[in-house]
Amino acid sequence: MGSIYRYCPRGNNGAAGFFEVEYNSTVANTILVAPKLASVAPPAGHLFVDPLTFTIRTEKPPQASDTLKVDYIFTSAMKAAIDASKGVVGKFDVATQQFVTTGLGEFEFEAEEDEWTLTVTDLNGEWAFFVPESAVL
Repeated sequence: MGSIYRYCPRGNNGAAGFFEVEYNSTVANTILVAPKLASVAPPAGHLFVDPLTFTIRTEKPPQASDTLKVDYIFTSAMKAAIDASKGVVGKFDVATQQFVTTGLGEFEFEAEEDEWTLTVTDLNGEWAFFVPESAVL
């Protein structure tokens, strides 16, 4: 069973982009996504691409054969404002109270689709999207 959840932020009318969760499994699952304004600072030397973070909760734990992705499709306006090839995905680490951007999964920048995609083993957690300060045009 495959499904895609896309969220367009209301506060900025998708000015930065759209958040997307991809779930492909043989088992049905309920996926809840709760957007909120970021409440902690971005990693040192980085800026939030979108002022929102996205907390994902799944009803059932992931299976080893599941394909799970956290994606962000950025707008042409955002693409003109940043070097999108430098984008990174972060997941909030409760223990350290900060976003981590390494060791989360397989990251891919899809230039032709204006998309960042991160293949993960578990969707659960709070996610955000960043660029280094040097990537602002």
